[in-house]
Amino acid sequence: MNENVDWGAYVRGTTIRYAVSYLRYTLREALDRTKPLETLEEELDDLLINPTSMQLKKSDWDRLEAELPNILSGIERFYQLEQWYMVTGTVRAVSDFLYIRGYWDKAMHYGGLALEAARGTRDEWAVAEFTYMLGIFSQRMGDYLRARQQCESSITLFEELNDKLGIARSFYQLGVIAHYQERYDRGKEHYEAALAAFRELRDKQGVASCLHGLATIAFSLGDYAEAERLYEASLKLKRELGDRRSLAHTSYQLANIAYSQGDYSEALQRCKDTLEIKNEIGYMSGVARSLYQLGMISQAQGDFAETASFYQESMRIREELGDQKGIAIVLERLGCITEDLSKAQQMLGSALELNEKLGNKAMRARNLYNLGLILERQGNFDKAQEVYSQALPILSSLNSHQVSIVRESLRRTKLWIASEQQLHSDVVGK
Repeated sequence: MNENVDWGAYVRGTTIRYAVSYLRYTLREALDRTKPLETLEEELDDLLINPTSMQLKKSDWDRLEAELPNILSGIERFYQLEQWYMVTGTVRAVSDFLYIRGYWDKAMHYGGLALEAARGTRDEWAVAEFTYMLGIFSQRMGDYLRARQQCESSITLFEELNDKLGIARSFYQLGVIAHYQERYDRGKEHYEAALAAFRELRDKQGVASCLHGLATIAFSLGDYAEAERLYEASLKLKRELGDRRSLAHTSYQLANIAYSQGDYSEALQRCKDTLEIKNEIGYMSGVARSLYQLGMISQAQGDFAETASFYQESMRIREELGDQKGIAIVLERLGCITEDLSKAQQMLGSALELNEKLGNKAMRARNLYNLGLILERQGNFDKAQEVYSQALPILSSLNSHQVSIVRESLRRTKLWIASEQQLHSDVVGK
């Protein structure tokens, strides 16, 4: 192995170059055209030859957006004709676009077709690749159980192929999944395994991603100094790579640190800078997250009208993208700031229903906790005690730091119930 080669960048670059020809062919077939599309010929060169697609702007993605129905129609046509290599090649070409836009439903559907096509060609590497890809999309949709199963399967498949880069990527994704499930020890273990592999492969992008992941775990555990150190190390590599999307992602997390430390001015500036980048590159799912973050900052500053506006705009984008996980997050936040307790209960109930459907235990427990707070405000202490009791075992199974908070809430409601019972007894006694 050539130690001077960034193998991650090499593989990404080679994949993108092959993707260009697949997209051109797909468009011709889908539209029954005999010549390459003149309007996209140069654009595909400009947009996709770039090995990492890091410098693209929203207007660039918009030009491909206009042709997306034709590209997806082409994939369907190739699948019906059992032209398996065309299915896998075209899905591979368009997957990053679907990720950037946040079209998770489409990504899952066409990723599934590609996996079936890969099995049809008996291409073992493609089977591993699309199994891993589906794991990413499942994670983004909040289906962590399925995501973990897919990534564990991809590790087995990549190990059989001795594909070190594929193994590293799969371990990294398992770290992401474990973090979202609040399994921080396991997440750190996966990130460190991936980090060692990426360093061996001299894959700067992979190293930067793992440092970011480890920073996020440190942040979740309240170690802000360590989180900031790791985020800055990740940022340094991302600047060297010119990776604007990942730069925005890490800046977003630094805004979270500032927010958590009460430095709302710093958090606001970082968040606005991040939002500007995401808008420029058309990273719509990222835009939705930054709008949500702006809502949190406004809420902390007491501007509830602006808070609701940011949350609602975030919700609008998430609904357009079919981002069920994101919708559940915003519904919960809206429920927590709504003065109408009946509407608040309804919103939290909807969020709870979505997270049950997605199998997101951590978010389900948080929904139950916040629903309990609403019920307490309504004076419905029996129901509040019931939902706190449902949340507690879930959080305990996740080794969550929120266990003590819910136990205290449960103790408080029991005292309220006992007080009401005593008051009732005293009244009856009189």
